[in-house]
Amino acid sequence: MADDHHLVRVKNHRQLTSGRPVGTRRSTQTFLFAYLLGGLLLLAGHGSHAQGVADSEARKWGAEANVLFPIYPGKKINAKVTRTLWQSGNLRGDALLGFNIGLPDDRDTEGRFSEVAAAWGYRQYFGRGFNVELYNVTGLGKLEKSVRNGQYYNSFDWLVAGLVGYQIPLGSRFYVLPQFGYAKVVYKSDPWPVLDEDDRTKEVGETAFPFGGVQVGVRF
Repeated sequence: MADDHHLVRVKNHRQLTSGRPVGTRRSTQTFLFAYLLGGLLLLAGHGSHAQGVADSEARKWGAEANVLFPIYPGKKINAKVTRTLWQSGNLRGDALLGFNIGLPDDRDTEGRFSEVAAAWGYRQYFGRGFNVELYNVTGLGKLEKSVRNGQYYNSFDWLVAGLVGYQIPLGSRFYVLPQFGYAKVVYKSDPWPVLDEDDRTKEVGETAFPFGGVQVGVRF
């Protein structure tokens, strides 16, 4: 085969439910870009930050999409709804529920991969914008024509990620949320071989990898 399920694993350790990268350097560049974009938006919206957050906090529901995934790593669609469960002063807890779709993608070390999964989790806000998130992606991953043995696989997979981010209000309802963290596939019902990029005779196991995205959302 979740997250975002974002919303990003080195090429020789590819995962099943993520929007994962194809190389360590490219992954680092992606997240540097994401946080540079977030920093510029933060500076641009600094003047209206307090009022925007206050108005947003009065709204319990929200919807957001990871706008980074369709661009990088590509062929990924991730969106979800949010619901505020509780709030006390600047502390707030939101539940997350959505979907993660991976369109067919030919992978040099695996085969042709696609996925349909649920994305869900919990986001804890501290202060005005800083937040941490426990993010899960669970669903069906499909591999066609494994590069190792030519076989087909259908697997139920579970990815878990821990993320940190900062929500930047854009007016009273809209926001941008850059996030970064690490993820790992913790369960696969029908695991398929993943080959080492440099040595195609070797198989590699599941390891933690950089993961994140840029959420664009609206509160209502």
